[in-house]
Amino acid sequence: MQQLAAAQSLNELKYQYRRLAAIHHPDRGGCNMQMQTLNSRYEQLHLQFIGKNAHAANQGFDDHPDFSQLCCGDLLYINNTLSEVLEVTNRGFRVVAKGRARQAWFDLNTGLGMFNRRLQAGFAPRSTTRH
Repeated sequence: MQQLAAAQSLNELKYQYRRLAAIHHPDRGGCNMQMQTLNSRYEQLHLQFIGKNAHAANQGFDDHPDFSQLCCGDLLYINNTLSEVLEVTNRGFRVVAKGRARQAWFDLNTGLGMFNRRLQAGFAPRSTTRH
């Protein structure tokens, strides 16, 4: 799990997490406890990067995107997936990924997923460069 702590960017953290998850996932012969530990450590480090506002620099999002003017039918990117706004309320908005049935709710102020904080809404696709 040292590789996670050594990550210098959010993209590197995600890359290392996915690499380790492929090794330790119980469906691939790994240990359930190790996977839970990996998930917990990843979540802690992920929140640290976001807390430092690293997501804007590493992901290519604006510092404070304005979702206040969203309307049904508008298009957004959710973690690089083009999505359409289905519903807007005073607290959030619901989107569906284009060509898929997957839907999610997002906070209107932050653009973060309400039930899955790993989801991030933006008006442009995220940078996917790795160092």
